[in-house]
Formats: sequence, structure tokens, C-alpha cells
Amino acid sequence: RIAGEAQAHAALRARFWHPAPALDLGIRLRGQASAAVDVSDGLLADLGHIARASGVAVIVESARVPRSDALQSVVSEEQALAWALGGGEDYRLCFTLPESLEAPAGCFAIGCVESGAGVRCDSAVAAEGYRHF
Repeated sequence: RIAGEAQAHAALRARFWHPAPALDLGIRLRGQASAAVDVSDGLLADLGHIARASGVAVIVESARVPRSDALQSVVSEEQALAWALGGGEDYRLCFTLPESLEAPAGCFAIGCVESGAGVRCDSAVAAEGYRHF
């Protein structure tokens, strides 16, 4: 377990210090995505930007939010979910597509957009995200 844990920590550090922005995905989404944001302030916080700018409600199903094997091997499920929902500096794209379009390969559908306002998530885990001011 120690060697595996050390490898997981190394993988997590490498991902943090050397992020790989999803530029190719962003290019593929042009003309398809109705909204998109890079996740730098935390998933729920950045979805809040989409919800406010678009005048909609964004509904997130926490079980569908991806978490890396490396992360899940070194922290509790609750902590992994809190970081997945509220942690920042991920540099991943979160986007909305019309229902008629399939998500590109490697992407995860984590919820839906409805009429209303704000972001709702079924998780009781506290995940505030980064606040600039």
C-alpha cells in the first residue's frame, strides 16, 4: 500500500504542478456548446457563473462527478467529493450541450440545466470553491 500511495501522491502532485488545459476539447466544442467555463474556482462555483450568466439552474448529481483513482486511493470518499466539487485549479472544461448532441469521448455528463436560478447538488458535502473577494 505504501508504494501505491506514494505513486498516487506523485501523480496528484504532477497533475497539480503541470496542468494540461483541454485546448483541443475547447476547439471541438465551438459551435456546439451553449456555455463553457474552465474549472479554476471549483466546479460548483464555476457552474454558478454559467447559471448566473445564462439565467438558468444547473443541477449536479454528485455520484456522476469524476474523481481520479489516485485521489480516491489517498483520501476518504467524502474528502474526494468535497475537492471534486469545491477544489480549484483543475483547468478542465465544464460545458453544456443541447440534449440533441452527444458529449465528446472522455467527457462526463454530471447533471442538467433547468429553468430557475443557481446551482443545486444532491451532496451534503460542503464545497464552497474559491472566492475572489
